[in-house]
Amino acid sequence: MANSLVDPRIQDLVRVGKVRIAVFPPEYTKDPATGELRGWAVDLARALAARIGTANQLVEYPGPQPVLDDLKSGACDVAFLTMDPSWPAQVDFSPPIIQFDYTYLVRAGSPIRALAEPVWSSHRRGAQSRVDIGTEPHGEEC
Repeated sequence: MANSLVDPRIQDLVRVGKVRIAVFPPEYTKDPATGELRGWAVDLARALAARIGTANQLVEYPGPQPVLDDLKSGACDVAFLTMDPSWPAQVDFSPPIIQFDYTYLVRAGSPIRALAEPVWSSHRRGAQSRVDIGTEPHGEEC
């Protein structure tokens, strides 16, 4: 790729020689013996840095809000975030690069049959959810 076609923000990271990538649980785990970070976000961060030709510096955070704050202040360069409706007003987003499909498992006989009405206080209307009732992936009753 010709240098003139590279996004100037990428050129800045290459010039600095590293990309500071924010990670927070549950995106990663830390090996208690070695302190090594592991997980899908760690693998993706390493691949991103290799792709643009820089070192990666993983920066640990307790959750997404401090990540947003540091993205805005310039204390980190990249993060892998879900799409919250309020966040695009705060930071720039790329097109989606990862899709996670979640489901809920409930025990057999549970009164929960659907999420048409909130059953947990943290449930947000408009989220796409499905409840799988009474079985585990191997067909055993919960």
